[in-house]
Amino acid sequence: MRRFIIIMVTAFTVITAGLICLMIVAINAGGLRRSGTYFGSSNLKLVNTQNVSLDGIQTLTIDYYADDVTFYEGDTSELILNEYMSYTPNDDDLTRIIKNGSKARLDGRRDNYRGWFFNFNRSSRVEIYLPSDYKGELSVSTSSGNISSDMVFAVRKFKASCSSGDIKLTEVYAENIDAATSSGNISIDKAEGTRNIRATSGDIKILGGEGDTGVSSASGNITIEASKGSLEAEASSGDITIRNSSGQKDIETTSGQIVITDSDGYTEASASSGDIRINDFGGAGNFETTSGVIKLAYAEDAAAIEEDIIIKASSGDVNLTLPAKAEFNFKAQTSSGDIRTSFDDSLAFDKNDDHASGIIGSNPSFDLKVTTNSGSIHVD
Repeated sequence: MRRFIIIMVTAFTVITAGLICLMIVAINAGGLRRSGTYFGSSNLKLVNTQNVSLDGIQTLTIDYYADDVTFYEGDTSELILNEYMSYTPNDDDLTRIIKNGSKARLDGRRDNYRGWFFNFNRSSRVEIYLPSDYKGELSVSTSSGNISSDMVFAVRKFKASCSSGDIKLTEVYAENIDAATSSGNISIDKAEGTRNIRATSGDIKILGGEGDTGVSSASGNITIEASKGSLEAEASSGDITIRNSSGQKDIETTSGQIVITDSDGYTEASASSGDIRINDFGGAGNFETTSGVIKLAYAEDAAAIEEDIIIKASSGDVNLTLPAKAEFNFKAQTSSGDIRTSFDDSLAFDKNDDHASGIIGSNPSFDLKVTTNSGSIHVD
């Protein structure tokens, strides 16, 4: 037994020493790579510059494997590509420029790591200076790296994707805007156009812009602000927050809460396990949660409600505040809980006080139906 312990300790010591040596070699060789950001990235040096004419180019594709890609607004009529690396590259390691008619491609998907063993000791990033007058289609992708820019993109179509990395942009104007990441966050300060934004595991933030929007995250939070246009938002595990937005909305989360503030437009909101909290609202809709509370408060200056409102909570309370001048047909039902309103005198209750109905006002413009299986209903 003692001999076995000695052998195991010796083996562990040898393995540990080997790993330490390997890390030292890696750092000296150019740094340890970690999802597009590198330890030792200060060793990166400019190794290549290429100027690319975009005359006659209508489709520009930029494709990399493990590089961070950063865009800047160029001050010349040509695209300028700067490549930074922690090692001395071969010709095959540098980006290839491929042109075919009206299409141009920057191909940087090189196998420059010489196998898995050395895959972590080389790092690289690229800078792209894009002429401000380029108005064609733009597609940029990197498998393991970030895509970022502070410039204003104004193109016909825009697409950005990365498998493992973040996408962070300031302003994008395009007919179609497509951004996707498998593992990483997406943040766009302003996006105008038809927007399709997806993250498998990561947060999504769209902080301004106009256009119909589809956004989804399997595991992460979604935030939409200052938006105009229809919105479809879906999160499997995460919160959805909407602020200062107008347009029809279809919002769904499986495990998380829905928060809407200072927004209007017909809204369908569904949370399987989480609350629905809405303030300063204007519009009608269908609101449902399986396990959670629903709090819906209308803005006093909200436009007249002309479509029906349906609210259902399987397990949780409903608190509703309507505009003072609202006129409507009211029905409420609860299996376990109480019904309280500011207009009880206008309602007819059954003998168990778990059903209530009535006409509020002389000219009702919509139906209001509230149902809970296990929870109370409060309406003001």
